[in-house]
Amino acid sequence: MTDLKASTLSSSIRVLVAEPTDSIRTWIDLALHAPVGTRGGAAGPRANGSANANAETTAEDVSDGRDVRDRLFAGPSVDVVIANARLPVLSAMQVLAQARAAALSVPFIVIRGFHGRRLHIFVGQPDGARLTSRVVDATEFRDTVRALAHESRRCRAA
Repeated sequence: MTDLKASTLSSSIRVLVAEPTDSIRTWIDLALHAPVGTRGGAAGPRANGSANANAETTAEDVSDGRDVRDRLFAGPSVDVVIANARLPVLSAMQVLAQARAAALSVPFIVIRGFHGRRLHIFVGQPDGARLTSRVVDATEFRDTVRALAHESRRCRAA
């Protein structure tokens, strides 16, 4: 049997991204691939205690809500979905509802707005029990994605 715990810490984090706005998509890419252990900007360096601190992030882009849904239901699984709330065809919340109805435990980050250097997001936990609202900078976003990926893999291993 494969040691899932070891692979959770070392393998690439698989992220499905549906963001039609170029500036937000660029921000997401920079946040996901920023060097671990630094915050950047005026805040200076910051230690990172994320369980997936050394994991690479692989992002797959899709164009609309139907593509997100089709990709989720087709497998293989992704660790985290990042989607704009106002996607064409199906909204991110509609896709999240369909995924939960089908008992898919993938965590969702739904982007509600972009405010300067911060994103307003809703975070749907892998257990489906709650949806929380946050405003995050790039480092907090990266750490949220990594924590959700770790939790997603832990739930799948259970």
